[in-house]
Amino acid sequence: MLLGCSWTASAQGLVDGFYQGKGNFTAILGSGYEDNPTYLAGKTELDLEKSFFNINTFIALGVLNNLDLNIAAAYVQSDEEKALQDAAIALKYKFYTIKGEKTNISFQLASGFRFPLSDYETEGLNAQGQQATNFSNRLIIHAQRDDGLFVTAQAGYDYRFDPVPSSVNTAIKIGFAKSTYYLDAFIDIQNSQDGKDYRGFPAPNNFRELEVDFVRIGTTFYKPIYEDLGGFINLAYTVDGRNVGLGPAINIGLVLRSRL
Repeated sequence: MLLGCSWTASAQGLVDGFYQGKGNFTAILGSGYEDNPTYLAGKTELDLEKSFFNINTFIALGVLNNLDLNIAAAYVQSDEEKALQDAAIALKYKFYTIKGEKTNISFQLASGFRFPLSDYETEGLNAQGQQATNFSNRLIIHAQRDDGLFVTAQAGYDYRFDPVPSSVNTAIKIGFAKSTYYLDAFIDIQNSQDGKDYRGFPAPNNFRELEVDFVRIGTTFYKPIYEDLGGFINLAYTVDGRNVGLGPAINIGLVLRSRL
């Protein structure tokens, strides 16, 4: 039996350190491709290549100036296997801000819920995920200078219902956010807890029991095109992990910013 896993939509997760402002929203429609020429069975490299195509959507709504609602969903195809994959909903709250002469530092909390949208394939070479239902919580610290330079760090815990193991997640992002462009570089790390390895002992009963760890690096560039419409490109590479495919991914798409 050959096993694998895809990752949905954005390489950077569901939440960041920025806010829409009350009544503003951002809608994103993107598409991407991921190629994994190497698969890690536990920590052992297998010459097993697989690839994924995805269509992803994302909406962020400013409920209050310090409260955002984020919603995301993805469609994934791997060879003949294709289906709606997962959806996610999160609330993000900025509870404290330190205002400096040139730099502001904000402290934020985010909580969300992720669930599968269909009974997609979890076994075999073209498995599209683990059908994990989970609750997630994040502490986010976001520092930004007046010139647009920013650093965002976040850490949290994803509680997943059996048999998918829960995980600790951390991420760091640094970049520039200006009116004429946005650019960042990031590292995203997932460390699952008490899962099993493919071809390990004891052997897993199914793919959903696997411990999926990863270290992913990447960059995102966004540029306004016309008034409220812009475009982005996201490049990422999974460089290490456990029971995960290693390799590059690219996502491109359109971004609409407006008011309700």
